[in-house]
Order: sequence, then C-alpha cells, then structure tokens
Amino acid sequence: MGGDCIDLNTLTDTFYIYPQCSHFSVTKIALATEEIYKLWRAGSINAVPSPQSV
Repeated sequence: MGGDCIDLNTLTDTFYIYPQCSHFSVTKIALATEEIYKLWRAGSINAVPSPQSV
C-alpha cells in the first residue's frame, strides 16, 4: 500500500485509513484536527472528554 494515510488512535488501539478517492486531503484533516484540539484545550468546546476525566 502507498499514498496518503490517516491514523486514528485511542489509548488502546490504532487504526490506519487509506483514502481511495483523489479529492481527499490528508493535510486538511491534519490542520483541522490541530485547530479542534486548540479550541478544546482553550475550553471553547467540550466535544471530547477533558484530560482530568481520562
């Protein structure tokens, strides 16, 4: 396998996703993930568990 890859991680598992379409942007997903994380750390969103409850 080759090309772009996205990895999704939990505390116990890792999943690798290999997009099949040509219009898929791994870079856009990576940048969006970083922005969501920044918002979460700033307390602007609570879509995922807080570090204290993990």
